[in-house]
Amino acid sequence: MNAALLHIPKGMIKWPLFIANYEHSTAICGYSDDENLLRLQRALKGAALEAVGPLLYLPSGLQEAIATLKLRFGRPEVIVEGLIEKVRRMPVPRADRLETLAEFGFAVRNMCATIRAAGLPEYTCNVVLLKELVAKLPSVACIEWARHRRQLSSITLTEFGDGWVT
Repeated sequence: MNAALLHIPKGMIKWPLFIANYEHSTAICGYSDDENLLRLQRALKGAALEAVGPLLYLPSGLQEAIATLKLRFGRPEVIVEGLIEKVRRMPVPRADRLETLAEFGFAVRNMCATIRAAGLPEYTCNVVLLKELVAKLPSVACIEWARHRRQLSSITLTEFGDGWVT
């Protein structure tokens, strides 16, 4: 388990990978509560460690620590909102640097994929966010998006993510 895997603020986004690895490795390797306690003591950092630190003193606190981490970092809406903020904070893509357009497009696609995986389709209908993301695009990409948008019956973040990044 990566020692920095659950470090906040990125920890919210990395939670699904962290808990899947934790549960899978526990099942495959047959880790005991004592072993898992040691693993968590080494893996947790920042806000994650602060949230459950005292629960990691004894193996009897392990299940409560996992439940607390799931409640704090494993809520789908918290994960999605973290990704939305990450996309909002991304630098404005530049038309003269195609890699910035690609990075932005893939970040939007990944955000939409996480929204679908989290079972929160209502987040794809965020008109304010869609306008913010379109406003970040260079004018050439805005024109391409406007042309593509006219062909769509509905316009969501998913169509935006799929529509202009090829």
